[in-house]
Parts: sequence; C-alpha cells; structure tokens
Amino acid sequence: MRTKIYALIIALGIVLPATSQQLDTRALENRIQQVVNQVAPATVAVSQYDSISDKKLSVTFSAVVINAEGYILSAAHAVSANQVYQVVFPDGKKTFALGLGSLKIVDAAVMKIIQPGNWPHAEMGWSYNLQPFQPCLSLGYPGNMKQSGHPLVRFGYVTQSSLNPGFLCNTALMEPGDSGGPLFDLNGKVIGIHSRISQSLDANFEIPVDQFRKYWEQLKKPEDIIYEMPPVTLKTDSVAPSTFSRPFPALENMHNNFQGMLTSLAAGSIEVVSPLNGEESEALGTLISVANHNYIISKSSIVGKDSIFVTYKKRSIPVKVIARDSLKDLVLLSPGIDLEGGIDILSTHADEKLFSNAGKFLISPGTYYQAAKVSVLSSPTIGPMLGGWGSYLGVTVTERDSTIVIDKIDPGSMAFHSKLKNGDRIISINGIKVSSTEELEWEISTCRPYSTILLKGKRKGFGYTRKIVLRQRGNPVVNALHLAEQFEGGKSVRRDGFKKVFIHDARLYPSECGGPVFDEEGNFMGINIARACRTSSIALPTDEVKDFVKTALQSGSISAQ
Repeated sequence: MRTKIYALIIALGIVLPATSQQLDTRALENRIQQVVNQVAPATVAVSQYDSISDKKLSVTFSAVVINAEGYILSAAHAVSANQVYQVVFPDGKKTFALGLGSLKIVDAAVMKIIQPGNWPHAEMGWSYNLQPFQPCLSLGYPGNMKQSGHPLVRFGYVTQSSLNPGFLCNTALMEPGDSGGPLFDLNGKVIGIHSRISQSLDANFEIPVDQFRKYWEQLKKPEDIIYEMPPVTLKTDSVAPSTFSRPFPALENMHNNFQGMLTSLAAGSIEVVSPLNGEESEALGTLISVANHNYIISKSSIVGKDSIFVTYKKRSIPVKVIARDSLKDLVLLSPGIDLEGGIDILSTHADEKLFSNAGKFLISPGTYYQAAKVSVLSSPTIGPMLGGWGSYLGVTVTERDSTIVIDKIDPGSMAFHSKLKNGDRIISINGIKVSSTEELEWEISTCRPYSTILLKGKRKGFGYTRKIVLRQRGNPVVNALHLAEQFEGGKSVRRDGFKKVFIHDARLYPSECGGPVFDEEGNFMGINIARACRTSSIALPTDEVKDFVKTALQSGSISAQ
C-alpha cells in the first residue's frame, strides 16, 4: 500500500488563472516525461577513439543526433575536425563518427556517423525567439556520475542572461561531461548545446541552436575554424508559439506550486543537531512510525554519537542513537517520547514502477525554518553509487542467462595475468554470488585497490578459482579550482559507496541530507543521502530504508509491539 500524504488537485490547462501564478504541475510533469522519452534515445555519449589500439583517448562528453543520416551537434571545445569518435547510444549501441566543422569562436561543432543508417534523432528548434522563464530540459552525461546508459535529465528555465554575451543562459544544471549535450524546449526541439558554466548554479550557458543554423554549410566541412566568420543573416521560420513555449514566471519559486502538499509534509522532516569533530553538525531527519512508536532516520556520517537534539514543532527534543548502518550511511534515533505522525515505514510499498519515468517531480520538504526543494528524477534506473577507490579488475562483461560472461580482457591487467579468458563465466567474488553487471561492479568497488579477491569462475562447464590482486583505475584528478567544484553548499563528504540509489537534480546542501523525498502524489520515494556533485543529489530508495528498519527490529534495537 502506497503512503499517500496529500492528493494534489489538478487544474485545467498548464497554469491556473494569472492571479495565482501557480502551475498545473501534473500537466507539466506529464509533458516533461513525454519529451524525455522522445529525445533521450538521440542523446549520446561520445569519446575520442583510436581504432588501431581499440582505446578511448578522452573523457566522455555529450552530443545529440539531429537527423536520420547521423549528423551530430556538439561543442567545439570537445570536437576536432577529422578525428574519429566513438558514439554510444542510451540503448548501448556503439558506432563511430568523424569530426567535421569545429567553429571555435562560438564553440559549435558537428560530427557525422560514418556507418549509414536510420539513426535515432531529435529535431533542431530555434533560439532567436526564446523568452525568460520558458521551461527547458538539459540532457547529458555529467562526468561525476556513473553512466547508467540513460542520459541524466535536469529541468530549468531560460534566463537569457547577458553574463556571457552570445550564449543562452538557463537554470538547468550542467558540469564537465555535459559539454556538447542538448538543451530542449518542451516541444522536444533542440534549442541549445551545452558549453560552459559560471560559479552560480543558475549560470549554465548554451550555444544557441541558431548558431548551427547560421553556419551549417561551413560546419559540414571537416575543418577547425579558428578565425572569425563573416556575418550571416539567419532566415527564420515562422515559429508558431505553442502551450509549452510560453514563459511561466511561477517556475522561479517552484516550491510555491506545492504549498498545500508541503504543509502536510513539513512535519515529517526534522532538523537534527549534534556535536561532530568539535563542531556543531546539522542534518535533516525523517520521522517514521513503527508499531505506533516514532523514530527518526538521518544520515549517519553527519550525526554525532551523543548530545543529539531534534527540532519538532519548534521544540528541541533530546534523542539517542539506537542503530547505525555504515554501508547505507543511516542512523536510527529514538526521541524517548511519542511524536505525532510519521511515515508508516513497514507498510510503505517499495514500488520500483515509481522510478520508471525520468522527469517526474520530486519534493524534498524542508523544516519550519528551511524551504523545500523541488527536483526531477534524473534517470529511471536505480543502481549503485560505486566507492571512490577506483578498484579495477580489468574485464568487460555482459549478462547472459542470469550469469556474467567475460567479453574482453584488458591487456596488462591482473585479470589478463591471472589467465582469465573471453567467454569465462564469473560466478562469485569473495564468496558472494554475482549475477549482474551491477553486482560485479559493486563487489569490486567495496574492495580497496591492491587487495586480493577470490574469484570463482567457470570455463566450458568446469569451475576454477583465482586469487587476483586488484589495481587502481587511473581516474582523472578532480580540479578543486574548477567552477564545477565551487558551487554553493558543496558536496557531501560521504557521497559514494551506496548499493542502491536514485538520482535527482535537487540543489541540496549537505546539511539537508537525511530528509525524506516524495513524489507529486505523496508516495514516499526514499531518503536523501548525499549531494553528489553540481548536477545531482542522490537518495536511498524506500526498500533500502525498510531493510534498515527491519534489521533494527531483528536485532532488538526497536520493538514491533
């Protein structure tokens, strides 16, 4: 049974009467999801590629296919003329493209898929007639996030700021790795290509799509253009405005569109304060109910061991720790007195269908002192946020008949030296059975580099065991001076090593982790566990939270009576 906190009343049309300046969020959500389903298949991950050594030569960046012939728009700071690139579609299909024109002065570049085909694509729109507060969607593959196949979705609106003349500014979040990816309007048309950011989270700059239209003939020729192009007059189509091309000023303060719902949800979000490492640490907590008793769940790594207080209805109440889970980074707190309300966590239905559509609205309620955060679900997948150690086995695998089969072994890796072979099946790591790519990645990520693992495999029906010393993958060093690392609030200290998370684009402060996340219908989706990077916050889904509470029940930390 789903936990229903609040039933949102749907208005007719996209907005209510102008005096209310309130959106019909349900209609807007439906439109966002329709557009994402329409355009995500054309949003690709791209890497410079050496066909001789069969290796990627660069970090991944983003791009979008704009016609069936395979022409691709991207950014000139990522693309060079006559260079070969590997293009990966969201469904896993890989192909190669050649860099064509790269116009450095406006940061516009074009590639063309080499292999003939009828390629998934999105249509080019227009940027000359964009208006402030027009809604938009950013898709791409941010470098700080594990690539799950589906491009990450972020929602925002056009601001047309003059901070960076010649570029289109919007509030949909970007970071390195997104470069070259598409910005769409809610008609599903490409209106910009990701170029750069400034320190402000609202400063996300796009190459206006009209620049590609102006210089299309030059961009189709394989040349790095470093000189200034002569002025070109763009012949514009008569673009009829649609419902979803209109500006909506109510987007600026999105949480105001959920006020009725937030009134009901606010009591379930609790402020938690405790001493930690000699300083006062703040977190949010989630009020739950188990057998008519109340408890609070929060983010363990930012909650101290003692002298912990929570704020409930403007009262400061002491609480004590009764259970912790370092892997999930959760802590269970007991207030010692009965509080009102709370999520009936054990009867809450952990329905993974709730995560099936990227672009759905999510609400992270604040407290009486903090504003709520409204976000969109960035990806329809729930998966691991691997540990940051970068442990490396050296194999590429696929899933076949619920087993993992080695497709490729990296030359020089420890898997190569341990005489693993293509076609071998991996059965377990350190005695833990693995039957999916995600399970294998997770088990490897929990082991430190240069530690020894016990791998059990099978070759032509015969089992074998190998002791393999893991190495460390050569991850690029994070540049702390990059603007993407200097956003307001910053990242959570503990932001990886989680077995199951979902991603959304909430602009959380690290101190706002530990609080609940709901969808627009009031379904409890999970608990915010970390601000991962500039573009993304991550949350533990409902079933992970339920398992934590059930473990506390089994250990006797809490009672079901």
